[in-house]
Amino acid sequence: MKKSIYAGAAFFLIVTSSFPSAWGSENKDNFKASYIGNGVAFPSTVGFPGATHEFQVHVQGQSLSELAIDLPDGVSINKGIEIQNQSGKKIDAQVSVNNQTATVIFSQSVEPQTTLLVKLQGVNTSFRNHVWLYRVYGKMPNLTAQIPLGTARIQTYGR
Repeated sequence: MKKSIYAGAAFFLIVTSSFPSAWGSENKDNFKASYIGNGVAFPSTVGFPGATHEFQVHVQGQSLSELAIDLPDGVSINKGIEIQNQSGKKIDAQVSVNNQTATVIFSQSVEPQTTLLVKLQGVNTSFRNHVWLYRVYGKMPNLTAQIPLGTARIQTYGR
């Protein structure tokens, strides 16, 4: 009886380990929708007054006319938001922060195949040692509704 249990378990392990767990593509240029990329804090030290939180927005599929960023509880932005393209060129936009939502309206729509770097400058946090999650939404020129693009994750570390 024990031998058949061991044999069955061994057969199961051999069969399941011979199949790859996932098939994927690393070519994200094939995406049909915009999405959120890497996020980082400068400096990444907890409680540093006036830090900069940055994340990427990869514009794919359709042009992007506007961003809305939900600020996490305990986060305030004192020095505004700067947007750059993948070449480091500043993108002209009107920025406003009301309550816990930042709105970025681009003067010209951002074309697909563009990577934006969103820099939240002068970030102050009221909590220590935290992962900050920014929900990001986009608006396309031909749509009136905001479309969720994803969540930017920014990690800060203790001293």
